[in-house]
Amino acid sequence: KYNPISSANKAVPILPPGLSYNPPPSTPSPFETPDIFLPPSERRLVPTAEALPVLPPALRETTNKKYHLTPEQLEEMKQLRTAHPYKWTRRSLAKKFGCSQFFVGMVAEAPESRKLDMQRRLAMIKSRWGLFKRTSRIHRQKRRELWARGE
Repeated sequence: KYNPISSANKAVPILPPGLSYNPPPSTPSPFETPDIFLPPSERRLVPTAEALPVLPPALRETTNKKYHLTPEQLEEMKQLRTAHPYKWTRRSLAKKFGCSQFFVGMVAEAPESRKLDMQRRLAMIKSRWGLFKRTSRIHRQKRRELWARGE
């Protein structure tokens, strides 16, 4: 766009009606050009599995899911969680029964008293946050909402 203050060349570009000039931000690269527009002598080779580099080893070993808990064990898990919710947390139940904390949360939900106590603790922690942290969390939440809506 022509800006009379910041433009180095003070001449106003005059284009015929219906014509606009919008140059690319950088020069095109042959790597970005689709193969259909390249001559047959310059077509790039698609890398094969042998040509690709060897991947590094996995950071941790992958484990297969185990479906080993019986209905009696699930009932025991629920009873322990409701009887002593502060002693039998998701982590301790997951360790005892050899399953994930997510699974414990699905099977044995915490009692309302435990949930309210955890919400109070979280509110106390949030009350000690400074201005910068509070505003950054608000902005992060807004970004997540926009991402969810696809904006």
